[in-house]
Amino acid sequence: MTSHREEGNALFASGSYSAATESYSKAIELEKDVLACLNRAAAFLKLDRFKEAVDDCDDVLARAAAAKLEEKTLAKVRSVASMLFHAD
Repeated sequence: MTSHREEGNALFASGSYSAATESYSKAIELEKDVLACLNRAAAFLKLDRFKEAVDDCDDVLARAAAAKLEEKTLAKVRSVASMLFHAD
């Protein structure tokens, strides 16, 4: 069975960023998937929805502080944050 995040990843890869945000939102809501939150932030960046991207990154950082997330997850946060600061 494909997770909502995996579905979002496929949509993102095909350039369907708006649909990807919907799948990632389901993953966040139903599966409590923190990586989906980062992926949704990246999709929001592609859609020039910067405030929502920042909000998702802030949410992940808050969760990281509370749950001491793995370094791999924190590295992904830094990657998305870097894209925010280099967005055209």
